[in-house]
Amino acid sequence: ARFRREAQILAALNHPNIAGIYGLEEHGGTSFLVMELAPGPTLAERLVRGPLPPREMLDIAIQVCEALAAAHEKGIVHRDLKPANIKVTPGGKVKILDFGLAKSVGLVHSETTHGQTGADVTQEGMIVGTPSYMSPEQAGGKTVDKRTDIWAFGCLLFEMCAGRPPFIGESSLSTIAMVLERQPDWSRLPAATHPRIRELLERCLRKEPQRRLQDLGDARLELEEIRKDIARTPQLPKELDKSDPAATMALEADPPPQPRAPADATQALAASAAANMLPEPVGINAAGTPPAPTSAVKPRGSLAVRLVLFAILVVLVAVLAYALYDLLAPRQRLAVLPVVVPQSSSPDLDALAKSLRGQVLAALQESKELRKLRKQAAPAQVGLDGKSPSDLGKQLDAPYLLASEASLDANRMQVAFKFSLIDTRLSRTPWSQTFLLALPLGSEEEQKRWEQEVVREIVQGVQGSLAK
Repeated sequence: ARFRREAQILAALNHPNIAGIYGLEEHGGTSFLVMELAPGPTLAERLVRGPLPPREMLDIAIQVCEALAAAHEKGIVHRDLKPANIKVTPGGKVKILDFGLAKSVGLVHSETTHGQTGADVTQEGMIVGTPSYMSPEQAGGKTVDKRTDIWAFGCLLFEMCAGRPPFIGESSLSTIAMVLERQPDWSRLPAATHPRIRELLERCLRKEPQRRLQDLGDARLELEEIRKDIARTPQLPKELDKSDPAATMALEADPPPQPRAPADATQALAASAAANMLPEPVGINAAGTPPAPTSAVKPRGSLAVRLVLFAILVVLVAVLAYALYDLLAPRQRLAVLPVVVPQSSSPDLDALAKSLRGQVLAALQESKELRKLRKQAAPAQVGLDGKSPSDLGKQLDAPYLLASEASLDANRMQVAFKFSLIDTRLSRTPWSQTFLLALPLGSEEEQKRWEQEVVREIVQGVQGSLAK
């Protein structure tokens, strides 16, 4: 049967970015595959939060290219590449699922190869794929090859940049019509999209297969060059040490530019030092000749030595002036509140909430953008608890609050942690984000990686909001 034949072909695929197939089993007349268990969320779940940052997007896209190129070399076409069929492990490794086993989702014509029975091929009148990611030839019922995966990759790359696929209608039929007749809405791409990514998307999403990009190996090389172009962008540290979770902490955000009196004092002191160190002017007598040196006048050393001493003095004075300004600049406080968990939560969830909060505190302490931090003890029960953010901000003497809460979704078997940065003076929320974690909790190593990823995004969100 086709299922068994395709399973045998796919089992021969050995690539780190393709979920492995370990065997084909049968129970009670039903055949099923034994596949590799890939931890982490699907790319579709990640895209719920919006477009991906350029670095993360490029890392995922390059790995997808490598996996598909390896499969294409063996004559295998996925036919249903989409975010829901891609998992991203906590370590950032991509795993492509359902490889070559696409599901029928609509109606269209499909060709039959001579000598194959109806049970061995896709039946006439069936679409194989997902409308938003189907190539025009796939949606039109024509023969497909690896170029249909290249089209789907273009849709995937577009969605990672824009937060939505290039073709999405009110129904499957309207989406298919858009794929066949319309061009992508390029205006949905962010203005900051790298121009070479835009060019690559245009090559992948050409409706005529013969004019489309012909090999994903070329796409991988292009993406690697783009990644080099943006390699200078600084990244947050990947490892964050845990600390004792104090209830609140004061941080100093960068204040607006102000007149810096110490700088004027620095210039005056430097000028005075220069006047004392430079050689004294030599007088000219009435005869037009300089006076003869006397034994009381002694040389002060070479000019180079004096210039070095002068430069050292300037640096020391500048450092002192900056330190004084840094010390006397106005402070702003951020109160990191305890994570609110449901009353019926398990001890594991309580421990996870405390660990996550402790790592957020430690990460904010180590942030260079928010470098001036000091802890301030407060009761662990401090929280909003019906209080207005303004009242709690006054109680803690903190213009900003970082509030968080955990909620369980028994139906979806997941827990959601929502973190919100609150400006107590303006009663607004400049940043908020929700992080999902599947239940039951995974291994300690998987949980640690998830926590680190969440902490990085929280610190990035707080920094971006307070720097505005």
